[in-house]
Amino acid sequence: MQLNISISEYGEFPEDFDFEAFQAIWPKNLQAREGEWPKHWYEVSNTTQRLNGDEIQTLSEMGIKFEIKPFPGSMIVKMKDRAGYEPYQKPTIQNFQTGQAVQISIPDIGLLHMNDVMVLDDACTDNLQDHLNDGWRILAVCPPNAARRPDYILGRTTRNE
Repeated sequence: MQLNISISEYGEFPEDFDFEAFQAIWPKNLQAREGEWPKHWYEVSNTTQRLNGDEIQTLSEMGIKFEIKPFPGSMIVKMKDRAGYEPYQKPTIQNFQTGQAVQISIPDIGLLHMNDVMVLDDACTDNLQDHLNDGWRILAVCPPNAARRPDYILGRTTRNE
């Protein structure tokens, strides 16, 4: 599991802060300048970083406050049918581990403009290329179970005349 994490700490770093351990999991914007580490959290809190579960656990153990951000092109959704659903509470790492929160990909706006869709069964590359040359775009590729060539779902935008 990987999540986009943003630091939500404010003020100055504690005097006994372990910068080397923090830098191992958060290398962005955390460089010692002229032998000195940054003094304030704002120097690292304006970025997001993709971290795995172990790195997120290390942040928690270090006592660092963080916020889970959606990946670009996606949104975080908390599952309403799960016990303990609280719609206005920010999702936690535990919500993702237990399936109470998931990230859903949001399609590009161009996909919403497709008004002509077709299925191209068992398509060879020449046939697929002919369709692409005619203005069709690949919406999905359906891998075959026991066939050589995949099926494609194609779409295009046509003018309503």
